[in-house]
Amino acid sequence: MFAVVVCIGNESTYAKMAKPGILRFGESDTLVIELRDQSSLHLAYNRALETLRGLPDLEGVLLIHEDLEIRDPELFRKLRTLFQDSSVAIVGAMGAVGVTSLSWWLGQRRGVIKESRFNLAHPHELQDVDSLDGCFLALSPWSVANLKFDPDTFSGFHGYDADICFSARALGKRVLWEEFDLFHHTKGGYGDFNEFIKNDEAFREKWIFSSGRSDRYLKPQVNLEIGGGTKCRDQWINLDPVHGVGEFKIQAQLTPWPFETNSVSNIFASHVLEHIPAGAPRISVMNECYRVLEPGGSLEIRVPCFPHPFAVADPTHVSFWVESSILYFTGDLAPDAEYGVEKWQLGHLYVVDGWELRALLIKPF
Repeated sequence: MFAVVVCIGNESTYAKMAKPGILRFGESDTLVIELRDQSSLHLAYNRALETLRGLPDLEGVLLIHEDLEIRDPELFRKLRTLFQDSSVAIVGAMGAVGVTSLSWWLGQRRGVIKESRFNLAHPHELQDVDSLDGCFLALSPWSVANLKFDPDTFSGFHGYDADICFSARALGKRVLWEEFDLFHHTKGGYGDFNEFIKNDEAFREKWIFSSGRSDRYLKPQVNLEIGGGTKCRDQWINLDPVHGVGEFKIQAQLTPWPFETNSVSNIFASHVLEHIPAGAPRISVMNECYRVLEPGGSLEIRVPCFPHPFAVADPTHVSFWVESSILYFTGDLAPDAEYGVEKWQLGHLYVVDGWELRALLIKPF
């Protein structure tokens, strides 16, 4: 027996899109759990899993969005076949390798799914991925028994998919994509963008930045903080002219840095780039970040945003940043300018409390 769990926010959407496919292609014993009036998918899905744990004939659980249309008559047969492999924990339709944030689509995309905006077709001979899109997640009986969503770290409706996938992989299990006949009637967008950002930062702290990760299945990382001072992240390399150690006791402008190309997983630059002059020095430092990062690696920037007084009052600040400053490094502004700028993918870009500019840049694959 399979169970299908749907969190319903719009009854009309569910009735038109998800429900007909469930009724048409569900099996005679398929159990459907409809969740309504939920404030958090993390809590809602945990309640559903608690209900399902211990059912002796449970073969798997599908977590689907209300706008996800099932069109595949072979869906449950395919899942049965995949779950015969006890190493497989979660199966989806679309995901990515090299995921370093909730913006999984900036990784190497794998999978196939039809959408109302466009069809996503990234087939690959390898099925394993880091994370899956949460519009369709199939959990094995092992996952139902052993995994939980994390409402203490995450809120609302973002991050549940990446977190559960990383949790499964941290326990040595596999997360796969498989080709199903599905149609996602999505409108796109983030929904609550502020909530997305909050959960994205929480996800990165939990899985990407944490030096205390207990897993031994996620790959080792080399993490670098530029100008970390006395508050450099634990077990990160501190590239700092005063508090750096050995060969890392240098200014960021002194490039090249003592790293091989494509050897660093993540770079954090908090309130340091405003101390680097605009023009050639800024471009040199940004390009050096690009060089040392591995494909899919992330650069997180935090700087005071001009014209707030915090940006101009400090006498040691020698350059100023606004949101559009970042867009020169993604090619969204002046894409044809011959500045010698390496082009990044944009993870997010926003201003906190009216003064702190935060940007997440990803080195493309």
